[in-house]
Amino acid sequence: MIRQHGGIFGRNPAFQDVEVQGDLTVDGTASFGYAAFTNIDIPNGSVGDLNGVGSSAVQLTVDGSNNTIILGDTTGSGQSTKITIDDDAATIALSGTVNAGIVTATTVNGLAFKWNSGPNISIGSLAGNALAAGAVDNILIGQAAGDAITTGDRNIAFGTNALGAATTATDSVAIGHQALLLNTANGSVAIGSNALDAVTTGTNNVAIGLDAGTALNTGASNVAIGTNALKVATTVSDNVALGFNALQAKTSSGSGNVAVGTSALFRATTCSTSTAVGYQSQFGSAAVTAQANTSLGYNSMVSITSGSYNSAFGINALYSLTSGAQNTSVGTEALHNITTTSNNTGIGQLAFRYATSGSQNTAIGYLAGAYKTASNVNNTIPGDWNLYVGGSARASGDNVTNEVVIGGNNPLGLGSNTTTIGTTATTANRIYGVASTGQVAPTIASAATIAPTTSIVFISGTTQINTITAPTLIAGTGGRITMIPTGLWTTGTTGNIALASTAVVSRALTMTYDAGTAKWYPSY
Repeated sequence: MIRQHGGIFGRNPAFQDVEVQGDLTVDGTASFGYAAFTNIDIPNGSVGDLNGVGSSAVQLTVDGSNNTIILGDTTGSGQSTKITIDDDAATIALSGTVNAGIVTATTVNGLAFKWNSGPNISIGSLAGNALAAGAVDNILIGQAAGDAITTGDRNIAFGTNALGAATTATDSVAIGHQALLLNTANGSVAIGSNALDAVTTGTNNVAIGLDAGTALNTGASNVAIGTNALKVATTVSDNVALGFNALQAKTSSGSGNVAVGTSALFRATTCSTSTAVGYQSQFGSAAVTAQANTSLGYNSMVSITSGSYNSAFGINALYSLTSGAQNTSVGTEALHNITTTSNNTGIGQLAFRYATSGSQNTAIGYLAGAYKTASNVNNTIPGDWNLYVGGSARASGDNVTNEVVIGGNNPLGLGSNTTTIGTTATTANRIYGVASTGQVAPTIASAATIAPTTSIVFISGTTQINTITAPTLIAGTGGRITMIPTGLWTTGTTGNIALASTAVVSRALTMTYDAGTAKWYPSY
């Protein structure tokens, strides 16, 4: 055992290749010249107060195994104190006080450990190399990790070149190779190789995953979690990308987007205020420049490009939409096939499933508007301004307009400008309140054949009426017309009127048509 109680050992070096059996203890205030000890093989070393002499640096090299190194006060005038340990199992402890401005460095098998008056901890070659007095609570691990930090506080860097450019930055976390490599701003978090490695002055960004937010530089308040999430965006702000390749193609403009799911908003470039949740939701069949779309579900709105203000909720909802706008789809594959049309609403699984064109249409219910005619053929060209409400509510045919169909159990429309309530199975209707025709009754002149088009009609003149042309819907299923005479005309039976009658001025005559006999039956 060698014990030294004070004193100055020689310089350059006084002792080399010294093997010490047992413990080496240096008590009191030990002043060492430059490299006073090198290659000392000891099982344990307890080093007391270390003081460099003049401008010299204290260097102690320990080459052994299972060493315990305890550093005491380092308050001398020397430039630094350095201990090098070739020992995988070494234990290093700091029991004293580090003088401000004097960095105590320890190297274990090539890894540099530094304690600064902050306190700060640096592990790795050049890690925390520029730390100055006043910097506090920094943890820097890895080659050149945080090597430019001078007075920045509360930073964590783990990985080669992590947080490599920060000088006075605070409250930043960089974990991974070159994470936050160029960052000089405050409050960003990067976890993963190259995560946020291009950020310069952008603040409060969070990126977790390989290459997440790798091109961001001045953009702020973005969140990117997942490999390649928000990968090519540069100056954008306030975007959230969660998932592999989420918002991967976002470029230099457009803010307020939220993408959650693998490849959600994948091809979005300049879009803003869009929200996509689900695998490939709003993926884009080409560059996505649309604004303010909302989609939720697997492959929802997957083909979108420029259409804006659309909403899709459900698997494959608005699947084929590209440039159409202001469409709303709620339900699996609702409005699945529309591409460029606008202002349609499909609520219910498979609502308007096969429609490829048409606008201002609404379908509510399972398979509502999906089929046409009694044969249940796919309704691909529905026309405009139609309403279908009820399970499997069907259109009467192609390109109809203003067709209203309401009912359960496959109600079928009657054509353009018609309203159907109920189905063939309906046995009664109850409507509360006063019924209104919604029309002003026209006046037509009596003739051998007349063709009224409204439910109430004034009839003038004195000519006998033999035939009344039934409106389309009445001809097919029967119905009534109220005729109000303003002249003394009569009806005859040579046409489709079952009973002859004489009109009484201002006395309403109700004509009831039976589709089976194709005859009109007068009320008097």
